Amino acid sequence: MHNHPIYFLVTLWGEKHREYFYSLCAPTLLAPNNVPILKDRPGCKIVIATTVEDWDDLKNRPLIKRLGEYIEFFHIDIGLPGDTPPLLHAAKGLRLGCRKAYEDRAVAGWLAPDLLLSDGLVAMAVGSIDAGKKVVLRPVLRFAMEPVLESLAAAGSLRPDQPMALSAQSLSAIAVNSLHTDLLRYDFDCEEFGDAPAWTFWRVPGRNGFILYTVSWAPLFADVSAIPDFQDRSLDSSAAGGLLDQVDFGHLQGTEHVTLLNDSYNGMVMSLTPSSETVLDGTGARPFNRHRDRFGLGVARRLSDIHRFHYGSGLDPLQRRLHAVPVFVHGGPIDDAYQSVVAKTQLTMQHATAPGSSSAVRQYALLISRTAKDLACGVRSSFPTFDYRALIARTHRPIAYLKIPFKISADIFAGRKSIRYVAGRLLKAAGIGRSSNG
Repeated sequence: MHNHPIYFLVTLWGEKHREYFYSLCAPTLLAPNNVPILKDRPGCKIVIATTVEDWDDLKNRPLIKRLGEYIEFFHIDIGLPGDTPPLLHAAKGLRLGCRKAYEDRAVAGWLAPDLLLSDGLVAMAVGSIDAGKKVVLRPVLRFAMEPVLESLAAAGSLRPDQPMALSAQSLSAIAVNSLHTDLLRYDFDCEEFGDAPAWTFWRVPGRNGFILYTVSWAPLFADVSAIPDFQDRSLDSSAAGGLLDQVDFGHLQGTEHVTLLNDSYNGMVMSLTPSSETVLDGTGARPFNRHRDRFGLGVARRLSDIHRFHYGSGLDPLQRRLHAVPVFVHGGPIDDAYQSVVAKTQLTMQHATAPGSSSAVRQYALLISRTAKDLACGVRSSFPTFDYRALIARTHRPIAYLKIPFKISADIFAGRKSIRYVAGRLLKAAGIGRSSNG
């Protein structure tokens, strides 16, 4: 049983994020089973990296004073960013907070101004650390601010200068239908499915929920004093969102010292961003996706995108292992419908992330190669200009099979039966398809 002090780390500056912290994060910290449980735990702090002006504005406000009844505030002056990019300035605050926690042999808990925390999240995470876990990891998800605040207002939860106790179940129900636009494109069944899928998710038919797989995890709490050869210099040049990359938890891989928050009913963290603030390209449907879907090859393309991202140079072994963990975000009990989707999607992810020639995308390639001649024979007599030899040659190339052009004239659609025959053989052989319900 360990009782290290708990240090919450948060960085902010400017009126916008100062008000986010005061109206969103601070009220949920005051939920009965969050910060109040630390009242009798010596040395706990909220380490707030901000400007002198922002701290002077915050420190005498009602919710900050109430938090001060349970936990000490420690201010680090980081000034304004000036010419420094905002993400790097945020990383500076993060580095200074991490260093403070490390030097004081504390457990660090990471916050952001726009976070909502479910009631009991802190009790759960601190309980895990006290039981010997070294880190509690959560999936990093972004939610659209407007629908979330509308739901909270309708429930009477947004009260000025008052604590906000939100159950994990209620936040989960809101979260299911409030994903930010940047994440909606990673629905495996949508045409917008991105070509760098840090997230992939499937809706559960007939239920208010989805199953998600991601390489994007962040520490909710971590015993930074237990990290061997702790280094924080990389945080000078990295955004807070890359924390799992920059604070090394690789020594914990394969151990029992990691708790994963992969069921929203066990605790919910919601990062809110206005819908208009997008990071990714929001241009809508990708033409190649629509084209491949029409020919029944959309699954192969999506698996290719996942495979390429999974083995990209930017991921470490721990992130690749976490990519296989199903995350349940649900607004109702987990039942057979969820388990069915998990079984199917785990198989899909295993295919997509298998190494070398055993991966499903390569199996697709071989099967396309075998059946391309069938496709060609089916359309050659009617469409003599179709270059089926080039198609067959392409499908034998180890990389180009993922980029079969199918740039054929509109007349090719008259041969749809042959194309569907090929697609059917592909899907039957791989045992997977686009839709989670078969």
